[in-house]
Parts: sequence; structure tokens; C-alpha cells
Amino acid sequence: MCIGVSSRCMSKKTELKFYTRHQVAEMFAVCTKTVDNMIKSGVIHPVIKVGRCVRIPHGTVVELAEKGCSNTKASS
Repeated sequence: MCIGVSSRCMSKKTELKFYTRHQVAEMFAVCTKTVDNMIKSGVIHPVIKVGRCVRIPHGTVVELAEKGCSNTKASS
């Protein structure tokens, strides 16, 4: 399940979707602490932080799935 954010001016194609740390952990079959570590090390970026709430954009999750879920930062 994802959280959808949209406005009247946005079409379905431009609807923004965000996931919680727990949702991302479930998707990749890892614990929430692993997701926290991946955020801290920069493997998962960008993230949206509002207070203590962390939301991960859909595009970031797709990129992570495409390149593979590893807890190490890829070297460029």
C-alpha cells in the first residue's frame, strides 16, 4: 500500500506516491533497521522527512529494485 498525494491540477500520470520505511522493508524482505541504515548511508535517497516521519518516493523504490537491494553504497 502506498500513500498517494495529488491535487486537482495533477493527472493520474503525475500522481506522487510515497512509502513508509516499514513498507519498503516488507517489499525487500528486510527489517526496518536495514532500511534505516540504507537511508543513513545514502543507498536510499532522496527521502522526505517531516518531523520524525520518513517517506520514500516511489521512484526511489523503483531505482533501488532495478539496481538491486544491497546495504553498500554503489561506487560511481
